[in-house]
Amino acid sequence: MEKPFLTIGIASYNYAKRLAFAFEAIKRQTFKDFEILYCDDGSTDNSVEEIQKIIADNPDMNIRLVQGKNSGVMGNKNRILDHACGKYVMLCDADDWMQDNCLELLCGTAKKTNADQVAAAFQNVDNDGRVLQVQEIPYNQTKWTWGIHHATIYKMEIIEKYHLRMDTNCYPDDVYFNLIFHAHSGETVFLKDVVYNWCTHDDSTSSSQVKKSNWTGYPMLKSILPIIHDLFEVHQSDTECEKIEYMACKVYALAILYRYTGGGFQEFYREYKECATFMKQLFSGYLKNKALKTPDGKGYVRKRSALIIWGIGCLERLHCICPALWGYWILTHFVKLGI
Repeated sequence: MEKPFLTIGIASYNYAKRLAFAFEAIKRQTFKDFEILYCDDGSTDNSVEEIQKIIADNPDMNIRLVQGKNSGVMGNKNRILDHACGKYVMLCDADDWMQDNCLELLCGTAKKTNADQVAAAFQNVDNDGRVLQVQEIPYNQTKWTWGIHHATIYKMEIIEKYHLRMDTNCYPDDVYFNLIFHAHSGETVFLKDVVYNWCTHDDSTSSSQVKKSNWTGYPMLKSILPIIHDLFEVHQSDTECEKIEYMACKVYALAILYRYTGGGFQEFYREYKECATFMKQLFSGYLKNKALKTPDGKGYVRKRSALIIWGIGCLERLHCICPALWGYWILTHFVKLGI
């Protein structure tokens, strides 16, 4: 049997109520050369029964069910990579859904260019489908500053050749996986069309006032920054090094602002100092990065993120970061903020 062009890998845990909506969006796709690999991570609701019903009702959708013991987000995404059969793979969450032209644009571009990766713009939506923000593709997007699974397809040849997998000790999983993928990949083609809806929740790490975990703050920075540093060390091109170092600046800003803010300010500021010390250890000259000195980050990331990264750099050069963080800490008690 001929392999499909794309494996749509859906990682799911207790999302029975959202499955029908996600699969209806896949059914509306005009591009049909795909398999759907549904990986259930030991759900305790009726997710398995629901997907079995969807399979029975849609025999032409080429759906495979893989079940396993609960292994967490990264373990379940590795399950997708272990079982994917397509030339490309797309990693999806069970509560997200595609725009009707999603696969036509992503896979059509991959067929035309043979790119190792194709990525497009997407939007954050709430449980009711209201658009919270659009994650646009900036004018000079580079693969080194792309750290998202959403609206992205990866060439399986590279994943299989280098046996690339999520690492349960490295957070966030999408940033880590893109970094190790890009260490071996060639061209990434970026599309400005919005093709995907990422459903974010109040209790997820998408909220700025999140619970303490390895996904946020200093623990996250400590796990992922050495990976970026290793890539920085092996590249000779000044341009490539600038982009990789700017990705370090982005993750650093993420660690500072995108973390638990429910405690006292002293705790909040102490964690900033830990992040700053570690950043200086691995990237001692980061404040001299040319992209960091421009408000738009040379177009390497979207405008909102670039302004935040640039602002933190300016505040650190002026030694004004403490009062700025105090103001941010106050605001987080009233408004959801984040990079």
